[in-house]
Amino acid sequence: MDGSLYYPATPAAAGSPAAATLPFPSIIPHGLFDLSVVNGKVWPYLSVQAAAYRFRFLVASNARFYSLALFEYDEAAQQVDLSRRGPDLVQIGGDQGFLPRPVKIADRLTIGGAERADVLVDFAGFEGKSLLLHNDARAPFSLPFIPEGPQLPDVMLFRVAAAPVDPDGAATPPQPGTAAASPEPGAADSAPSAPPAPSDPAPASAAPGASAPASPTDGLLSTRLPAFVPVCPLRTTRQRDVIIGAELDSFGRIMLEINGLRFEDPTVDFVPRGATEQWNILNGGKPTHTWVAHGHARAHCGSAD
Repeated sequence: MDGSLYYPATPAAAGSPAAATLPFPSIIPHGLFDLSVVNGKVWPYLSVQAAAYRFRFLVASNARFYSLALFEYDEAAQQVDLSRRGPDLVQIGGDQGFLPRPVKIADRLTIGGAERADVLVDFAGFEGKSLLLHNDARAPFSLPFIPEGPQLPDVMLFRVAAAPVDPDGAATPPQPGTAAASPEPGAADSAPSAPPAPSDPAPASAAPGASAPASPTDGLLSTRLPAFVPVCPLRTTRQRDVIIGAELDSFGRIMLEINGLRFEDPTVDFVPRGATEQWNILNGGKPTHTWVAHGHARAHCGSAD
C-alpha cells in the first residue's frame, strides 16, 4: 500500500484550513431523483411469454419506497390505463427466504430500501399486451422534514408475446436481447438486463383427480414451497427496546439514531453468540424506515400501531 487510496477520517486529518466548518461525519444525504433504473437500465422493457415467471425484487434506491402493481399500457399513446389491471403479483418469499405459503398481493407490493421480495407473475390471458410495472408511492414516503421529490410512476414495461404458450410444447421464455425498439425515447435501444425470466418454479400441477385452477393466479397460489418451520413464539434470553429516531444536524442533514446513538457512536450493546433475543423495534414517529438486519436469522412475531 502506497497510501494513494488513503481517505482521512476527518477534515482536520486532511489538513483542510476549513476543517472547523466542514461536516463530520461526511455522509450521503437522502436523494429522490427523477429516473427509474432497473438492473442498470432507465425505463427498461422485457419481452415475456404468456406464462409464469419468477422475479426477485431488491430495492437499491437511496431513499425511495415503491408501491408496485401491473397495468395495461398503450405504447402508441404512451399512456397507462389504471382501470385495467394486469396479472396479480403472488409473493412467495422475502428477506428471510420462502414464506409459509404463496400470498396474493391484494392491491400493491410496497417495499423500501434494501428490502427484497420473491414474486411470481403469470402473464397468461394478456397475450399481445404491454404491461407497465407502476409505482404510486409518495416521495418521500414519510419524512416530514424532507422536500417532496419527483414521482416515478413508470418503473419498467413487459411485452407479452401474442401467441399463448402450448402447455405440451417446449416453448422457452425469450432471453433479454430479443425485443424490438424501446418504448421510451432515450432508453436503451436493445433489451436491458431486466429481471431475468427463469423457467422455475412453474406453478405446481394439480393433484390427481383435482379440478384445474380457475385462473392463473389460483395456479400460482397452489405452488409448493419448501417446508416452513415457525419460530414464534420464541424462547428468548433477553428483550430489548430498539427505538429508531432521526434529527437534523447543523448542516440540515438527516442523522438517523438508534436509542439516541448515531452510526459513528461506539457500540454499547453486544449479543452473545448463539443467543436468541426479542427486539421491540419502535419508530420514533418521524421517518418511515425499513428495518433490515444483516448476518443473522430473524422472525417477525407481531406489530402494533
